[in-house]
Amino acid sequence: MIEEEEGSLTVFSAREGQIQMKTKMKTKMKKGAGPGTRSEFRNATPRADLSPGQMLKTIRELQEMTQVELAAASGIDQSVISAMEHGRAAIGADRARKLARALRVHPAVILFPDWKVEDDTGAQPVPKRAAGGGR
Repeated sequence: MIEEEEGSLTVFSAREGQIQMKTKMKTKMKKGAGPGTRSEFRNATPRADLSPGQMLKTIRELQEMTQVELAAASGIDQSVISAMEHGRAAIGADRARKLARALRVHPAVILFPDWKVEDDTGAQPVPKRAAGGGR
């Protein structure tokens, strides 16, 4: 289990004329609750349903990138990135791969922001073909 310790660490950063403040609580582990202990983990509470475009914008902002910077890193025009973020253009698999590489995330994070493990029925293995069975 993790418990909060008194005090906090406050980090200030300036970016594009804005001052951002982030506060992080210091934590410590209780004795007997080592890494991998099931009780120290819990599912994240969903806060909002996002479209792929909204997820793209959220990830970009979390990476502290502008649309222009993402355009340069991904090779996708800034106007197209804007259109994708506002739902006016489809992201698609090819663009998702380019964006994911630039944002250092898996493409599925962008394309399937509302996917939940419990919604998945589980993938079935593809049966192997019998020996000698050609195309």
